[in-house]
Amino acid sequence: MTSPENLTKEELAARLEELVDEFPVNQQLLLLKHLIRGKVQEYLIELIKGLADDRQITLLKQLETIRAELGRKSVRKECQFRVDYETQDSKFKDYIQDLSTNGVFIKTAETLDVGQEVTMTLTLPGAEEEVKITGVVVRSEPDGYGVKFINMNPEGEDIIESCLQDLNET
Repeated sequence: MTSPENLTKEELAARLEELVDEFPVNQQLLLLKHLIRGKVQEYLIELIKGLADDRQITLLKQLETIRAELGRKSVRKECQFRVDYETQDSKFKDYIQDLSTNGVFIKTAETLDVGQEVTMTLTLPGAEEEVKITGVVVRSEPDGYGVKFINMNPEGEDIIESCLQDLNET
């Protein structure tokens, strides 16, 4: 084998590429971190600046989604379950668009105010009986609103968690 000092620039680059390719990904990441001397953010920004505009837009959307999910205390799962719910003044029937251990998004044309309390009756797959949960509107959008669960009893928590597990398996 030729000594590294005697290799041409092209041969040296080819040998380095071959060796790096043999490393598992976690070792490649450690090598990268070492090479950029801990300046991960600066290096990423330089790489991003070199991307085409459409790739930057796609990356921005992906990163915003990741940031939103990281800010949540629990992961939401898409679903479509019937929900009956009521406020102090009115009763409604709509559908839950997504579910988490902390709340739901109810798809509806109805208008409720942020901070308004609602009592929901959910019929979830696998549940032997309906689940009654109180929540508060925390987000309002044109196609519905987000409701955070409050004062949920342990049986309700168990049913929601079981339903989420079933959704993960499908």
